[in-house]
Amino acid sequence: MMINWKHAVMCANTSNAVYADEPLCKEMVEQYCKTKKSFMFFKHNNAEACAYVHDTKHIVICFRGTQPAQLSDIVADLKSWQVDSETEGEVHAGFKGELDKLWTHIQGYAEMKQCAGKHILVTGHSLGAAMATIAASRLKALGNEVTLYTYGSPRVGDHTWSKQFDNIPAYRFVNNNDIVCKVPPYGFFTHIGELKYINYYGNIRNVTWWQRFKDQMRGRWRALMKFQLFDGAFDHSMTLYADKVKRHLPD
Repeated sequence: MMINWKHAVMCANTSNAVYADEPLCKEMVEQYCKTKKSFMFFKHNNAEACAYVHDTKHIVICFRGTQPAQLSDIVADLKSWQVDSETEGEVHAGFKGELDKLWTHIQGYAEMKQCAGKHILVTGHSLGAAMATIAASRLKALGNEVTLYTYGSPRVGDHTWSKQFDNIPAYRFVNNNDIVCKVPPYGFFTHIGELKYINYYGNIRNVTWWQRFKDQMRGRWRALMKFQLFDGAFDHSMTLYADKVKRHLPD
């Protein structure tokens, strides 16, 4: 299955919008994603997500990423031991815990009359990307058709758990030196999905390990030349992801 770039841009815009509070998030979704249908905003114990009907065939479910001022988000990121998933294999304890806070609402939304049977686009950035990845596996296990778009995602589960994504279309966007994409350490956790690497120039390329290494060195050097000492954190910006993905939308 080839990537749908319109969906990739819409999911990027939504992943950016969900960082706002509910009224502004709804306004941004209506403006950038051209929909006013069945918008809902979910919040419980500082975990947040939004959802809406995109068209007659698709709904979108989007999870908010890490807010540095929210202690619960930081704690979730640090709970990097493995626990049993709800499907198979093991996943990051903190990411699972954050999704569990919202799961009843998410499952209920997908089963609503206006949503039932529609293809679900699941998305998020950072911690939200990790939550979206686990949610995609659960929604698929419940019999839904699912496609996953993530931006700046950390590793989420073990190799056994990752096998589920052989049957789930998943597109994982990584912006140059984004530091979050390098954690937790490889071995206990692994990435899933088709890598869409955004190079230093903003182009999305299929690259070899060596090409990616050279491009990351280029990014670090140019950042130092601009006295930008935290290149990996800078590249994690969801606004940057949205801007760069938008460039690849066909005319």
